[in-house]
This record gives sequence, structure tokens and C-alpha cells, in this order.
Amino acid sequence: MDQSVIPDKFFGRFTLERSENFDEFLAAKGVNWIVRKMIQFASVTKVIAKNKVAGYNMENLTSKKNTLYHGWKLGETFEADGLDGNRHNVTFTFADDTLMEKHVRLNDPNDKGETYYFNIDTDDKLVLVRYRPMT
Repeated sequence: MDQSVIPDKFFGRFTLERSENFDEFLAAKGVNWIVRKMIQFASVTKVIAKNKVAGYNMENLTSKKNTLYHGWKLGETFEADGLDGNRHNVTFTFADDTLMEKHVRLNDPNDKGETYYFNIDTDDKLVLVRYRPMT
């Protein structure tokens, strides 16, 4: 499979229904229990599409804040707002049938970033399969 393009099965509108080990990830980041539960109950819809001009679009739609990343290309870093309201360097890559979304917060010089890994399951649903803080 060509790793320089995202397969068509990743394009569409997905309500994130399942995340594996998300609570453990948030706890490791120091997020308290009440906030972790609020985050887990928030609805997140991801819209992934080819951009009409070049590259791809990803939109994160939530009840609190939306982030719209339009015109990005695999492997190229761009600056954008994150869901936390801070500016991030964002990089998308694709390998082994997994779409990866890396964020590094620009307001924290010590932030090593984190990467989110997405797969499409057998029911054609987008699944956040793991998170990895960068060390």
C-alpha cells in the first residue's frame, strides 16, 4: 500500500465512539479524575477529506471547540490551534494502515508532543487506538 496517500476508507464523517487506553493517557498527563470523565463524555466528530486544491482536510468538531485543518500534506508540519486552545505544530503521517496525528504545543518549550493513532475497524468506524507522549 502506498504510504504517501491516505486510503479512501479514512474519508468521511466519524463520531469517535471508542478510544483505547484514553483514561490512562490522560491520567499520565496529570489530568484529574473529574476532568478526565468530562473529556471522555464529550462528543468528538472527525471529518476527513481530500482537499479540493491539494492535500487533505481534517476537522475536529466538538461541543466546546472546533479545529479545522485544511490543505495539509502528509509529512509536512503546520501551525494551528489545538483543541486545548493553544497553538500547536501539527504533522500528519500514514503508515501500516494507521493515520497518525502529532501535536507539539508551541507555548511550552519543554513539550515533547504527543501522537494520536487512528485506524478504521471492521465496522468502518474510526478508532483512536493509542496515544503516545513523545519522550
